[in-house]
Amino acid sequence: EDDTDLMTVQDLGQDLEDANGVFTGHALVTRSILAKLVDLPNPTFEDGLYDLVTQGNVVALTTTWTWGARRPIDIDDKVAALLDSKRHTHYTLLNPGPVNTTATVKSALVHHDVCHRDSTFSELMVSMTGKLRRIFRGSSQHTVVAITGSGTSAMEACLVSSVPPDKKVLILDNGAFGARLVEVAAVHEMDVIHLRYDWGEPIDPADVARVLAEHPGIAVVAMIHHETSVGLLNPVREIGAMCKAHGALLVVDAVSSLGAEDLDVVRDNIDICYGSANKCLHAVSGASFVCVAPHVWERIEKLRPRSYYLDLRRYRRYMHELAQTPFTPAVSTYFALDAACSEFLADGHAARFELYKSRNRRLRQGLAALGMHAFTDTGSESSSIVTARLPDTIAYETLHDAMKERGIIIYACKGILADRYLQVANMGDLADSTLDRFLVILGEEVARLRLAALETVPSPIVAAHEPRRRAG
Repeated sequence: EDDTDLMTVQDLGQDLEDANGVFTGHALVTRSILAKLVDLPNPTFEDGLYDLVTQGNVVALTTTWTWGARRPIDIDDKVAALLDSKRHTHYTLLNPGPVNTTATVKSALVHHDVCHRDSTFSELMVSMTGKLRRIFRGSSQHTVVAITGSGTSAMEACLVSSVPPDKKVLILDNGAFGARLVEVAAVHEMDVIHLRYDWGEPIDPADVARVLAEHPGIAVVAMIHHETSVGLLNPVREIGAMCKAHGALLVVDAVSSLGAEDLDVVRDNIDICYGSANKCLHAVSGASFVCVAPHVWERIEKLRPRSYYLDLRRYRRYMHELAQTPFTPAVSTYFALDAACSEFLADGHAARFELYKSRNRRLRQGLAALGMHAFTDTGSESSSIVTARLPDTIAYETLHDAMKERGIIIYACKGILADRYLQVANMGDLADSTLDRFLVILGEEVARLRLAALETVPSPIVAAHEPRRRAG
């Protein structure tokens, strides 16, 4: 605690788990550093400098830096003034994406017009993908590509780009998005081994080990890290170790976990991992991205393309050669994602994870106090959403409309949970006071609707089929 230099670094607010400093955006470099950058798949100064630092070839010079000086323009006030001119109503979003965003992210959507074939956009791509690689905790050799499309577009891109036509893909499914993996594979007529569980039932790694042993032709294993439809985390790290031993590629959906849950593509042996901008990274919808380990490319390079738009090899070529995308991207969405990634890294992984845990506890406790208990109690629940039981006599549509009248959006469950459960997400830019206000309003509306139900004929929804709660 007496180390002044250490405290100065900590006060920067940057995530420095894997580095000894922060690249501020200005550097005077030698040819040797430039030569190092050429060898990297996504050349950035911070990666090149970090590699040279670890080799002992770079010496830092002492200087002063007025970090954190107040910006000359108050972004919050300007964004608020712009939003005041909009016609549509402002709602607090407690759905699992799109999410509430900061004024900084919103302001990033307003920029000078940029051509996607110009160096300005290439600079944005290098910045954005470099930050995403750090958020995935990838090495400097990992490649990150960006796709204009929802998380499902990244899901499809990963499957069609990695599964050989003469091999099998094992898909682990315990909810709506595991089922979507199966649907995508079926569209492309892949040879699927479907390891299916009930909704909310934890995936057992022993089952995966058994299937891998029984089917040596499995080339790819695909799974969801956070099965959003039930709010359950799946054992990615354990499955990753099995896939590495088996020689199968592991494809992981981190659409609703990246930014909120402990995920490390290197530690967890994840070969291909994809995510989306508009959930726990707090950006806007319309952009997805894929982080690919370096050894993957030689395994998939010669596969016959199954898709024109969603071929990851095409995206890699454009990223490596031009730092661009092969097709016209949602440029403004990428600016917003870049800003959101900066905000994440300024907080750091550990701080964001703890923030999500504390807010999720707040939600769970408040909902339970209203008698709205969680669907699962396995010990593997996520930190970004609660799947809660609806109060008896109250239908979801009725409660949704009542909450919307009070300025808050909640979310309907999918599939077998639709009749008796709802979802409340704590994704995005949310203050504790906002969650507290939500719980107060929810309590008021539940009490009002219960009283109204007593004055009418009992609703047939009481007799609706209710899925069994899952416990560990």
